[in-house]
Amino acid sequence: MPYSHLAFLRAIGPITHKVMSMQNLCAACAEAGFSGTHLYVTSGNLLFNGGASEVYLTERLNAIIAAFGLHLDNQAFIRTPDEMTHIIEANPFPTIAEAQPNRLIAMFFNEELDGIADKIALKHDGEERFASVVRVLYGDYSRGIGTSKVAMGFIEKRLQLRGTARNWNTVLKMQMLARG
Repeated sequence: MPYSHLAFLRAIGPITHKVMSMQNLCAACAEAGFSGTHLYVTSGNLLFNGGASEVYLTERLNAIIAAFGLHLDNQAFIRTPDEMTHIIEANPFPTIAEAQPNRLIAMFFNEELDGIADKIALKHDGEERFASVVRVLYGDYSRGIGTSKVAMGFIEKRLQLRGTARNWNTVLKMQMLARG
């Protein structure tokens, strides 16, 4: 079944599941008018159909999350399948995507980055490489994410923006599910 929207929820995991199970999130989304809600794994990857604007859907999904008692740390980042196609095609690190897709990340933001991430904010002395395209920061962690000093929190602090990251395997799987 094709979907009109993909949502990547920030900071969803075992701790938040105690407050908001993924099944309860799907039920709340259906009650709010999102149709065909589907989860991919239990870490905040959501597919659904909705006829409203991205801004409205983001606000609505953030309100649903807040109704469970969660807060701004757990916000939503929504894309359409066409936007995801552009994100995949614009990947500046195709060699890593092919060889080590689990070490390439796409970090989603609701604000446009305008190249700030790779020109100013992420200057560091590590081997990681970064590039931004519109509202996505690509990160090449070919030496390993777990040992990197450039963690997601570091990036958010430098950019003074909230985002959520997914590895390339998840990006591709979500797009495949969205296209049906």
